[in-house]
Amino acid sequence: MTKRRPRDTSPIVQLRKQRKDILLILATAIFLAAAINLATFYLSTVFSDRPTFFLACSAICFIVGVFLLRHMAFGTTQHIVRLRGALAYNMKNDNLECVEIIGYSFNDDLCRFLRAFVHENKAYSKLLADGDSELLRMTRFDPDNLNHHTIINSVVEFTILNMLDLHLNEYYTDNDIDKSGIVTLSRDQLGAEVLRNRVIDQLTKDMKERPSFSARPDRDEGVVVYAIGRDGAFYTRLGIELPPKSGITRSSDGYLTIANPIFDLTIIPAYDGTSTYLPDVFTPSQPPLFSVRSVSLTVRIRIKNAARIADGSMEMYAWLDSLVERMHEHISTDRLKERLDTGLVRMLGSHIGTRT
Repeated sequence: MTKRRPRDTSPIVQLRKQRKDILLILATAIFLAAAINLATFYLSTVFSDRPTFFLACSAICFIVGVFLLRHMAFGTTQHIVRLRGALAYNMKNDNLECVEIIGYSFNDDLCRFLRAFVHENKAYSKLLADGDSELLRMTRFDPDNLNHHTIINSVVEFTILNMLDLHLNEYYTDNDIDKSGIVTLSRDQLGAEVLRNRVIDQLTKDMKERPSFSARPDRDEGVVVYAIGRDGAFYTRLGIELPPKSGITRSSDGYLTIANPIFDLTIIPAYDGTSTYLPDVFTPSQPPLFSVRSVSLTVRIRIKNAARIADGSMEMYAWLDSLVERMHEHISTDRLKERLDTGLVRMLGSHIGTRT
């Protein structure tokens, strides 16, 4: 049975609780202020001949109050989500072949998008093959410096962006959210910083500009949401629906960041070329001497403290909690091992092999 994270650890759930607590905090502050005023009035009658003392106390209290107010208005509360994922593919004569991991759709997505990207340009395929044995620890992400590692990290970034696109659409529909204030970001509105990721740039580029789709009939097909071309080429029409005053850019260390008045969410892919362990029964079709690659992901969420006292409903932003849970289910190989019974998978694989 799949283990679930406690709901009260979710960022928006916590924020809602803090919003309820703020009324109690304000009431407490009012009573304390009244008590302090009464005490100050009493002390002023006792030490009426020492005005400098009261002026110094007043200045200290003012400075402390400004500091606390600044922290409340401009501070943030940080949540870190770390996910251990995996990628299974094999390079053969500079051709990428996907290796299935049973029950693990994250690998399916990564491998499909990676194959679609490198097959549109032989130079990308060569970069992927040539750097296969190199190890690298990233301190920042530079999508312009294209190599084996940045290609895979760029694919991870695109995969998460595509997941976000689908998740937001489902969330708003399932929860009957009023979309009148929604900001819809298409490819043209993402901006140059986001499109520095060549995977995002390539897989969202108009099909008329891509040789892999040149054989498509020249007719009006309406709005194409996604399409498959030659050799696994892939096209998607991004239309990311975000809450009002939202945007997508890159942080100072190069990572993709979704920002809005309530929180900032930064996506930090961490492929370094190392291997990871999965039971062999999860990859029955793997070639000899094959190792599954480790693809970790860190999601940094900064809840803005001003959101605790801001007016307005949280429903427009509550997709963050379900997105984090979806990432756990979709990406985490620990969750995969919890979902799949290794013994049952081995028995079914053996049974299928006997029948064939």
